[in-house]
Amino acid sequence: MEARPVYPVGPDRKFTIFQLLNNFTNEAYRDGHVSRISDMHAKVGEVIAFRLDTELSPVDRGGICDAAIIKSLLYPLLDPDKIRILEEDPLADIDAGYFWEEMKTAFRINAFRDRDGLAFVIRMLPVSIPDAETLGFPDERVWREITNLSQGLVLLSGVTGSGKSTTMNSLVQKIANTRACRVITLEDPIEYIHQNSASIISQREVGTHVASFANGLKRARYAKTPTLFCSVKCAIRRRYLWR
Repeated sequence: MEARPVYPVGPDRKFTIFQLLNNFTNEAYRDGHVSRISDMHAKVGEVIAFRLDTELSPVDRGGICDAAIIKSLLYPLLDPDKIRILEEDPLADIDAGYFWEEMKTAFRINAFRDRDGLAFVIRMLPVSIPDAETLGFPDERVWREITNLSQGLVLLSGVTGSGKSTTMNSLVQKIANTRACRVITLEDPIEYIHQNSASIISQREVGTHVASFANGLKRARYAKTPTLFCSVKCAIRRRYLWR
């Protein structure tokens, strides 16, 4: 779906979703190399707001969103399957990733419905995957032991926003850089793009490249993959560990 200027800002201007996303990279909202804006919030009946320095700040002279505006802003960021799910299932929540090639910026999108209709939250992801050495482990032996494992199960858990995805992807990239092995990821959605180095990596998104976590695990076993990475939050939410 093509991005159209639909969001009113003042009496004579309308913005596309990409003009709104530009706020994440706007120098006026940066502290050094870090954006002071963490996420964008949109819902029917409200002005679009950005979380600036931990507090929601509505778009200056921004208009009230109706259902048509929400869809016109959201759908250009989603693939057709995700749009179909939202259209056909009123109880569906959608997690998706979007990479803005022009700005070399990645976003995570969560779309859902509340009592007023469709709503969504967009969060900008770090441009690069941080090194495991910089994550703040109490002892470097922790991440070294994890990335050198030849078998076993590692679970990483934490509250929303605690850095689970960043930590897991950092460990995966460390494995890719230091070990000559085959790595397959099962993610919902893909958030970071990994680079092949010493290892060969295949990133698979549930609902796009594989039907389910269970199916992905089965196929990875057939591929005799020594290193398999799953999105822990979504894996537990979908309860495949207990099937």
